[in-house]
Amino acid sequence: MNYAKRIVYAVLIGIFCLGIVGCSGCSNHDIRYNKEQLETMKAEDLFKVFKENGLKVDSHLKEVLTEKELAKYVKEDFDLLIQGSTSRSDEGYAKLAKEIKEIYEKIINQ
Repeated sequence: MNYAKRIVYAVLIGIFCLGIVGCSGCSNHDIRYNKEQLETMKAEDLFKVFKENGLKVDSHLKEVLTEKELAKYVKEDFDLLIQGSTSRSDEGYAKLAKEIKEIYEKIINQ
C-alpha cells in the first residue's frame, strides 16, 4: 500500500512538473508583430516590447538617459535601429542597435 502511494505521488508530481514546463513557454516572447504595429505604438510601449523580449540597455546609456528618453530615442530612430544602425556615435548606441535588430527579427511576422 505504501508503495502504491509513492507511485501515485510520483505520477502527480510528474504531471505537475510537466504543466509548469509547458506553461513556461506561454509568455510575451511568443507574440509576433508586423512592422506597422510596432511603428504605431507609443514610445513607452514599443520600448517595453523590446525589453520584454530580452533588450538589455548598456549601463553607460542608463547613466546618461532616463528610460523615457531611451524609449523616445528607440521610437524616433526605429527604422535605423531595426537595421542594426544608429544615428549616434557612442558604442552604447551601437550595442543597442544590434540588440534591437536581433530582437526585431525574432518578433516580426514575415
